[in-house]
Amino acid sequence: MTRSHCYWVSSTITIYFSLLIHSLAFPSLHFCRHDQRDTLLEFRDEFPILESKPNPWNKSTDCCFWEGVKCDDKSGQVISLDLHRTLLNNSLKTNSSLFRLKSLSNLDLSGCNLQGEIPPSLGNLSRLINLELSSNTLVGEIPSSIGNLNQLRSLNLMANDLTREIPSSLGNLSGLLNLELSSNRLVGEIPSSIGNLKQLRNLSLAANNLIGEIPFSLGNLYFLLTLDLWSNHLVGEVPASIRNLSELRVMSLDHNRLSGSIPISFANLTKLSDFGIFNNNFTSLTSDMSGLHSLVKLDVSANSLVGPFPKSLFSVPSLRWVYMDRNQFTGPIEFANISSSSKLEFLLLTCNLLDGSIPKSISKFLNLLLLDVADNNISGTIPRSMAKLVSLGKLVLSNNKLEGEVPGNTFTNGIPWFLANLTKLETLDLSCNKLSGQIPQNLGKLSFLSYMNFSHNFLQGPVPRSTQFQRQKCSSFVGNARLYGLEDICGENRVPSLASQQSKELLEEEENMFNWVAAAIAYGPGLFCGLVIGYIFTSHNHEWFAEKFGRKKLRVTTSAR
Repeated sequence: MTRSHCYWVSSTITIYFSLLIHSLAFPSLHFCRHDQRDTLLEFRDEFPILESKPNPWNKSTDCCFWEGVKCDDKSGQVISLDLHRTLLNNSLKTNSSLFRLKSLSNLDLSGCNLQGEIPPSLGNLSRLINLELSSNTLVGEIPSSIGNLNQLRSLNLMANDLTREIPSSLGNLSGLLNLELSSNRLVGEIPSSIGNLKQLRNLSLAANNLIGEIPFSLGNLYFLLTLDLWSNHLVGEVPASIRNLSELRVMSLDHNRLSGSIPISFANLTKLSDFGIFNNNFTSLTSDMSGLHSLVKLDVSANSLVGPFPKSLFSVPSLRWVYMDRNQFTGPIEFANISSSSKLEFLLLTCNLLDGSIPKSISKFLNLLLLDVADNNISGTIPRSMAKLVSLGKLVLSNNKLEGEVPGNTFTNGIPWFLANLTKLETLDLSCNKLSGQIPQNLGKLSFLSYMNFSHNFLQGPVPRSTQFQRQKCSSFVGNARLYGLEDICGENRVPSLASQQSKELLEEEENMFNWVAAAIAYGPGLFCGLVIGYIFTSHNHEWFAEKFGRKKLRVTTSAR
């Protein structure tokens, strides 16, 4: 290669890069079309607030560089108008100049305090791909003319005050990917035509007043990722076609009136991560849920679900939050094939009909932050294996039939067992059981423990003297006649009443026994004596007798201390 040729090549490369750098530093001018500029200025005049913006629209500058405006590089046509969060404080008129911007592909007027109705003439913007009118105060209906926007990919009308029915014409938007109509006051049924939107990825109709059943046609939305129908008035069963939604990640049906059983095919939704049916009338949940490989959150609370505890659910390693409270699950708590990599953090089983004991295998949930099994029929003792749940922040075992001593005051290699080992514990509720023994003194060292309740058990001995205990209410210890050291918590004058409440409960049991004896005697030879004793326990003398007996009982308890 000759020297001159090399020089030519080098010069060519230099010029090329110079032009490239120049084009990056100085992009080509758009040269806004006059008709587009004038149309935008007319639109500005419809909303005087636009004139007071820091960078006002005016004729002296290229409209393609006005705030919120974007033009096509070649034609100079306005293709995007993005004024989100610009407080327009007015309504869109049917003959608004906006609708003359025929090349618009993006229109974002979200959070602009737009008022009034959505003009049907919006359907004339046939090139729209994205339409954002969310978070305004729009009223009235969704115009059926929106169904003419056949290039639309995203329609967001959420958080307005729209009423009336969802127009079936929305089913014409065959290329739609996102349909967001939540947080309005829409009525009527979900149109089955929505099943025509076979490209749809996200469907949200939540927080409206929709009625009727979930259309079977929703099973046609094969690519659906999110289905939000919560907080409506939907009835009936979940259609079996739900099994077709193989890509579904989130399904929220909370706060409806749905009933029947969750279809067995639900367990085939292997990509489902969030499933919620909170506050419905469902009666049956499939027992085999091991196929839900991606499930992270399950909320089936506040239904009428019956049957055994779904133990297979806990073999899913991704599971983190489980809410099954306020149902009618029966039988013992069981966990099948707990994954060694379990991520379970929240487990709520409150208000069911569960029995048996707390399984020792619960200690395998090493990430557990909250365990609530209150208001069941669980018996037995608190397993010491729970000492491994060192991340536990809230433990509620109240209103069961637990008994035995509260584990806690023994040491192995200097490490305290169980409760005193749960160093992150913030809430501890053991009330209304049959627990005995002393409150572990080591609990006073749990610096995060802010709420505790030991009431209505058979605990005895001194209450730990620590800041955590001294801050509790007196009611956290009532119903334990042999507890002492409560003067600082309850006050000197209230401590006796703490013991007398337990004594009163014991007295009532003994009185019931005496009444039964009196009644039995009345049917025997000692009829007269029985009547006399019965009279003592059923007249005003009964109160005097009970008071004398109660005080005597209290004195015995006090002297025993």
